[in-house]
Amino acid sequence: MTRLFSRFTERIRTAFLPNAETAAGRSFEEFCVERLYAHGGTVAFAMLGIALLWWPVDYLIFGRLPNAIAPYAQWRVSVACSCVVYLLVARLPAMRPHLWKWALGLMSLGCGLVGYSQVPLGGPETPWFHLMYVMPALTLVLPLPLGTRVVGTVMLSASGIGGYLLPAPSYLDSPYVPLMLSFLASTTVLSIGFGHAIQVLLRANFEQARVLDARVSERTRELQRLLTVLETAREDERRRVAQDLHDELGQELTALRYALGYTRHRYEQEPQAMAKNFEELDRLVGRTGAATRDLIMSMRPRVLDDLGIAAAAEWLCRSTESRTGIPCRFEFSGDSLASLPSDVSTAAFRILQESITNAVRHAEPASVRVSLRHEGSTLDLRVIDDGCGIAPGLRTGFGLSGMAERAAALGGHVTVLALTEGGTEVHARLPLERP
Repeated sequence: MTRLFSRFTERIRTAFLPNAETAAGRSFEEFCVERLYAHGGTVAFAMLGIALLWWPVDYLIFGRLPNAIAPYAQWRVSVACSCVVYLLVARLPAMRPHLWKWALGLMSLGCGLVGYSQVPLGGPETPWFHLMYVMPALTLVLPLPLGTRVVGTVMLSASGIGGYLLPAPSYLDSPYVPLMLSFLASTTVLSIGFGHAIQVLLRANFEQARVLDARVSERTRELQRLLTVLETAREDERRRVAQDLHDELGQELTALRYALGYTRHRYEQEPQAMAKNFEELDRLVGRTGAATRDLIMSMRPRVLDDLGIAAAAEWLCRSTESRTGIPCRFEFSGDSLASLPSDVSTAAFRILQESITNAVRHAEPASVRVSLRHEGSTLDLRVIDDGCGIAPGLRTGFGLSGMAERAAALGGHVTVLALTEGGTEVHARLPLERP
């Protein structure tokens, strides 16, 4: 029972006090202030326009009730003055956090003056005051917490009824007073309920907008990180290609140049003894062609386009084993890959290429195992090494974010696991059809 009472009192406290204790509460409070500042002027202009533009219509409506023209002119002036004061206050930057106080105060003053303007028209048995039951609904336009809304709405109703009854105490003797008070109380409660419902929806929309903004910001940061990774990868690739051209093709071309010079010199001296020189030139040209082919294959293997991902993966494993001396075993199972989309093949090959490169470069493995499996509409790729493993904080580096983005672009995903027995597993699942 004590727990239920504590929970009930906590709900009452959080409902009736402005929720500015948390960062989210303060943010929402600031949002409400900005919303009132942005739209309060529009509402004030609208009320000012209605009060003034409809003024000439009073002479037509009250043609048979000339005694009503002056009181209605009085309340129109009261409403217009309240709107003008609000618009002037809203222009002061220092008053922006207090606009809701000014709005409630001016609304209450306006309701009191409107109630006072109805006194000469008669007591509760006449219809004039009963037209003012809309007064509590004015707080619907204000973004207020429940406690402030209750106080403000009751204040508007009390100002209107006080402005009407206090100058004419004799009206309290009317048998219609209980009906008037009851109906005004009903409209007050309804205005509080509808206003709070609007505020709850506003808060929910605000929270959803915050979550969306956070997601957009996070996604933007991820894209910026990916752009940085891609730029770094591009520069690394250019550096690697330049180094390969210098180390492989450049050396072979230099040797070929010297061999040609030496051959020409030998030809001038001993034209009959040129057979060995031509053989050496042939070997140099062959090595140059092989270096060129290796360079091209490392950038985009022809076998990927001609024979598909399985053959390209097997070639990459053999090439890695031949180049590094690390055993790299390839396994394929499942359905045929003959109809595999080219974008899926390219993504799978690049993920495999990056995974093997990371394993060889950073993990110091004794062996690498590659598994490629095609089941239905999914291509499953696993690269497992028995090296030193990967630290949790490094699972977004070493090109892993680029691999994840490649998979995500196709609707798939990449996971990197540190194996308990040592080593690392890169697991990629790529759908063959776009979601």
